[in-house]
Amino acid sequence: LLEQELAKINRFVAEKEQEAEAWQLILRERLNTVTLYGNGGDSVAPVSRRQGLILRLKKLDQRNALMKKRKLVQTSLAEHYHSLELLLNYATLNYMAFYKVLKKFNKLTRHRYEEAQQSFMSRIASEHFYTSPRT
Repeated sequence: LLEQELAKINRFVAEKEQEAEAWQLILRERLNTVTLYGNGGDSVAPVSRRQGLILRLKKLDQRNALMKKRKLVQTSLAEHYHSLELLLNYATLNYMAFYKVLKKFNKLTRHRYEEAQQSFMSRIASEHFYTSPRT
């Protein structure tokens, strides 16, 4: 039963890590598209007051669109970080669950299987869900 649970946890963590990697690539792409709006790009002097007003309105629209994109990327990065924290918590929680189940089993069997508990815990400590550098 413990072997099945361990395999299920490893599969889940590996799947979530792949999703996180794909999401990270998307976020990098989005981040690269959002640039600083410093110069504005248009250095043409307006011919009339009306043309100057139109140019200023266009720049303002571009600036607002860029600010919306930045906010979206910022929110996406925060959500991605939160999902990585949840994955780390999941791995830690499962490690502690295995430890407590084996400890309770040892207590009920009056420590007859203490060596088995220690060997299984050392195996869990080397499993993917616990040793992965991403979690």
